[in-house]
Amino acid sequence: SNAPYILELPNSPDNVEANLEKIRSFIKKCHNNTELRKAARKFAEENLDIRIKESERIDYINTLF
Repeated sequence: SNAPYILELPNSPDNVEANLEKIRSFIKKCHNNTELRKAARKFAEENLDIRIKESERIDYINTLF
């Protein structure tokens, strides 16, 4: 993703240990950035909210029948 408020790490058993500097840098970049935090919240409300996820799940289930 190109969204500056998303930290992407590889899906591996050591992904945290292997990326500590990347994680630290991401935290420093985001910590006091109000605009970035607002954008992240907007994204979460529009895409990750349980109502959105449940609606997507139900739509998918309906395609199975």
